[in-house]
Amino acid sequence: MTKTYRVTREEERIFMFIDLKSSTSIAEQLGHVRYSHFLNTSFNFLSEMIADYQAEIYQFVGDEVVLTWLIDIGKKDEQCIKLFYNFKNTLSLRQDIYQKKFGIIPEFRASVHSGIVSVSESKEPNRELLYHGDVLNTCSRILELCNRYNTELMVSDIVAIWLQSSLEYTVQYINKFILRGKKHYTDIFIISQV
Repeated sequence: MTKTYRVTREEERIFMFIDLKSSTSIAEQLGHVRYSHFLNTSFNFLSEMIADYQAEIYQFVGDEVVLTWLIDIGKKDEQCIKLFYNFKNTLSLRQDIYQKKFGIIPEFRASVHSGIVSVSESKEPNRELLYHGDVLNTCSRILELCNRYNTELMVSDIVAIWLQSSLEYTVQYINKFILRGKKHYTDIFIISQV
């Protein structure tokens, strides 16, 4: 049975792409069954904290998860940034578990961007939402830069503005980039915990 979707509204949303670093080499080292268990263990820790930060899981794609918030919820108290660092700190506290079970400690990187998306909703059964818009493409391209700069969290200028007066995070301007597939420059920033 195929699903039928209809565009129901536009929303201003925050998206976060979280991706496992060195996923190809880890998969080769562990083999597909142990690698799946390795990923599931990490994403289970992430899933446990989703509600605390009022995030929504948009989709899992291989070793990547896409989270989203309505703009007011994700901005409030820096929820979207706090979730990533809580996830990172949770994994760090469980290093012994990973070392014992897998011999590898997971490291994740993330990107955050915000803007207007159209929301398509499927008809019953199993209601499903799809988001479309440049926000997702831009967020994905920002994630690609994390490798180049060997950093764990990069954001667009839209997000960096919210964090300028933060006491918990430092905001470091990197440069203007024409991201892959784009025509206009995007200012990119690295976010770090203080």
